[in-house]
Amino acid sequence: MGPSPALMETVRGHKIYTSPNEIEYSPEVALEEGHKMLHAIKDLLVSIKQGNKGRQHQWYTTLRELEAQKLPERVIAVCGVSGAGKSSILNAILDDNIVPTSGVRACTAVVTEIGYHAKTTIEAEISFLSEAEWTSELKCILEDVLDAEPKDRDGISDSEEVKIAESKLRAVYPTLQMGSLDGMTSDKLIESHPLVHRVLGATAQVIANGPEAFGEEIAKYIDSESQLSGDTTTAIQIQRKALNQDKEAGSGPPNNPGLDPRDEGTSSDTEGAAAISGGRSVSRNPPKADSLDPFEALDIEGSKLWPLIKNVKIRCNASALKTGTVLCDLPGTADANAARNSIAKKYMKDCESVWIVAPAIRAVDDKIARDLMGDAFKVQLENGKYDASAITFVITKTDDLDCSKIIADLNLKDNSTLQEIKRAKRDNRDGIRSAQEKINDADTLIKKVEDFKKVLDRRTTEWEACIESLEETQIQEGKGKRKTLGDGGSAAKRRRTLQADGHDDRASFIASIDEALGEDPQDHSEAELKLAELRVAREDLTRIDQQVTQERIAAVDSLRVLERQKTSLQLRMKTFCSHERSKWIEGRLCEQFREGLREQDAGARSKGYPSRDYDSIKASVYSVCSRDYERVKRKSEDDGEPSCFENVEDTGVPDLQNRCRSIPFALRELATRDFFRAIIGLATTVVSYLLTAEAVTPDDCQVLRDLFKTRLHNPQATGITAKLDTSFCEIASNYATGLKETFHNVLRAELDTAALEAVESALKVIDEIISDLRWNTLRAIIRRDGIFKAIDLNEELAMLMIKHTASCWGEVFESDFLDTFQNAASAAVDGVLQEVQSKCPAGLKESTGKQAELTINQTSVAMGKVSGVVHAVLQAKRKDISRSITPSIQESMMEGYSLALAETGRGVKARQKAILLDYLAEHEEDIFLRGTNAVMDRLDLAADAVGAALTEELSGLAKEVEVSMAVLWEHSEVDHGQIAVRKVVIERMNEIIQQASLWLKAHPYRPTTANDEQTP
Repeated sequence: MGPSPALMETVRGHKIYTSPNEIEYSPEVALEEGHKMLHAIKDLLVSIKQGNKGRQHQWYTTLRELEAQKLPERVIAVCGVSGAGKSSILNAILDDNIVPTSGVRACTAVVTEIGYHAKTTIEAEISFLSEAEWTSELKCILEDVLDAEPKDRDGISDSEEVKIAESKLRAVYPTLQMGSLDGMTSDKLIESHPLVHRVLGATAQVIANGPEAFGEEIAKYIDSESQLSGDTTTAIQIQRKALNQDKEAGSGPPNNPGLDPRDEGTSSDTEGAAAISGGRSVSRNPPKADSLDPFEALDIEGSKLWPLIKNVKIRCNASALKTGTVLCDLPGTADANAARNSIAKKYMKDCESVWIVAPAIRAVDDKIARDLMGDAFKVQLENGKYDASAITFVITKTDDLDCSKIIADLNLKDNSTLQEIKRAKRDNRDGIRSAQEKINDADTLIKKVEDFKKVLDRRTTEWEACIESLEETQIQEGKGKRKTLGDGGSAAKRRRTLQADGHDDRASFIASIDEALGEDPQDHSEAELKLAELRVAREDLTRIDQQVTQERIAAVDSLRVLERQKTSLQLRMKTFCSHERSKWIEGRLCEQFREGLREQDAGARSKGYPSRDYDSIKASVYSVCSRDYERVKRKSEDDGEPSCFENVEDTGVPDLQNRCRSIPFALRELATRDFFRAIIGLATTVVSYLLTAEAVTPDDCQVLRDLFKTRLHNPQATGITAKLDTSFCEIASNYATGLKETFHNVLRAELDTAALEAVESALKVIDEIISDLRWNTLRAIIRRDGIFKAIDLNEELAMLMIKHTASCWGEVFESDFLDTFQNAASAAVDGVLQEVQSKCPAGLKESTGKQAELTINQTSVAMGKVSGVVHAVLQAKRKDISRSITPSIQESMMEGYSLALAETGRGVKARQKAILLDYLAEHEEDIFLRGTNAVMDRLDLAADAVGAALTEELSGLAKEVEVSMAVLWEHSEVDHGQIAVRKVVIERMNEIIQQASLWLKAHPYRPTTANDEQTP
């Protein structure tokens, strides 16, 4: 019986190519085709009958792992000064107005992550602070407000800290009276507002069909100025989950301390007035709050949720994000919310790429932009690894410019392009002036023609009446008698005068008509002649009128073209100046970037580490204009015509979009190729099993089975898995021990030296920071254990150690020692396989050799996976370890913060400063020593974690090696039908191997930009 028709027809879901040149390669398409191949392999495996459950388990485990594989994403932290236009740039990249923007204030108050999905909807997941996080934050908020000077308690404080604290309280608890906070605790306040309590720890999901509806809804959450209100009949679906159902309110809410007495009226009072929520009218008899979804109830109450939000994750169908880039919009300035600030810092530290956004008009001199660049360098210091391409500068608002100032400042007056534009503008001005003169002359002539046409019409009427009168007179005086009115010579003269064809100048012809109109005819015949001449002149004037009108139309059309040309030249001038300024900014930023690297490298150079070629380092800079991008694309018609750039490419946005597409490419391309290698490995294993199984005899199988099959509960380690497990355990243990020795031998000495150097400068650094602070800012920092907004005293102290160990740190974690286990593990596998070959029956020598060779190849692929797992564990630990100094220092400083916080009254800043500096002076050696010990302890734990991960991965490898070789001692009778099936399976598997190999050879297409650099 042959293979089933279903088997023959369903296994080819993937495309068939004959050459890699036929493949239009992209990681996304490659992954899709790879999954189709996996589906085919799965269908084929179902048709194979084989008794080894271990092999079956291995095949299907590998299949499941490959089926679950997705392409990696690359998260970019987008940070910058408030008002730099981050949200507008993000919307331009997304080609949709998804992120809330405002032309007059900062909008984004929370960490917002934006990624891709294939759906047409726009979705967001909003995570709220946990009860513990809000309790901790609320404690600091209440203390900030209660510490305010008496005049500040009325809500008119000039203190930024108090304003921030009050704004959060008023947002979440809109009915709360600031004057009733004495004695209030965070726990009491939370308990008194059960609706807010129910939101803590919850997750809200917003789903919208379009950007406008989505923007309106999401703004209620992340816009720091928006009201939690809106039309409840919107098409947006809002799903709530994880609402902590056990937090049900009682039969009625408790008496809320601090509520406005006006809000505690009787039911009749409520019925007598409309309830207002967020500026809109709602039912006069709203449902009880505890019977509603807490979000809807808070909507009615008028609460705003932005202070409670931890982060927002948005997914949309944006082309620029399709290749795996995730944009993380960090708040415009350092957040006063401790939990959100912590999340923002974590994103900065975990992201492989950072975009620093600054407006063009102050990009070079902006302190916050420089501080952000410093923060990015700090992150690289902590990681012990420098990567110039990881930092990108995005210069916004490039249409905000003064051309004359730029030309003067950059000395561009002799620039050939500028001179060409100026010549074109002069020619354009001359053309406009000439066209306008033609129009004016035509208007003058047309008016004269119209005036004379009216006179001719009037005179024609008069002479018609005159002729009629003369005719009547002749009739009365008798036939043949004619009244003499003058001589005939003058009539001939007038005929010549009124002919237009002989005039070179139409104006002189009109003047001649004016002269002729004053002549009176002498008799009837002359009057008739005069009338004829008037009619001819009228026709001539009409013809002149038509000619001049056409000439005027042509001049107007020409003027219209010239005016458009003028606008285009003005835009061309602005574009030129904008681009020249962008080049200058790029040059200055490169200088600042290199100088920042030099400063960070100073410690490494002093220790003898090689210096880098700074002149070859080029900062990645993109200059963009989101406003003109939207205007050119007609997305924002209300904003009018472009103000600087008349084509999309000049706005710089397409380059930034391509940058988004290209950043994850190398990472995805590598993952895709590993994916196809794994497919080839799986298919090859299946083919090898089917071919080898036919070549062995039952007797030969038994010999190898007795020697090398691992049996459970057998105290003698004779099987392949057991032998390798013994070797691998020793390898993993030795590797972990070697890691610890390397860490202690190299890093301990560096850390001790760094601690001593930190002691020397710690007091000066903290003194300089504190001296520039206001008393209430210092108090806010102390209250938050050394951290408030952008200031982190603990991190400043930690950086004194980190900057001295960064290069050494990178050297250790990038050393070749980290791959030594591969050589040892491969040697162990080779040893076992050689033993199998030496002890196999003579009849199986050839088959055993081939299977051993295949197993070695499979082991090489598997070893790459093991190495990847070990590296992932080690790199994850590496980041945690390097950042452990800061929390260790914070813990050591806690007593000092507590002592300083106890100080109040006049002169509090001086006393708090003295306490902190005295405490630091007394304990600094111990503080930095504890930081060193914290790092070393974590390094030991990291080595143990790596050893455990290596043991687990190598244990799996040991089983894979035995399963691969077990085909030599497995023997089962195969019926004729199964033989035919296996033939088809081998054919199809070989086809898959061939197609996967073609994909490996295919030339990848990588999106590029004009200033694209190699992505790591």
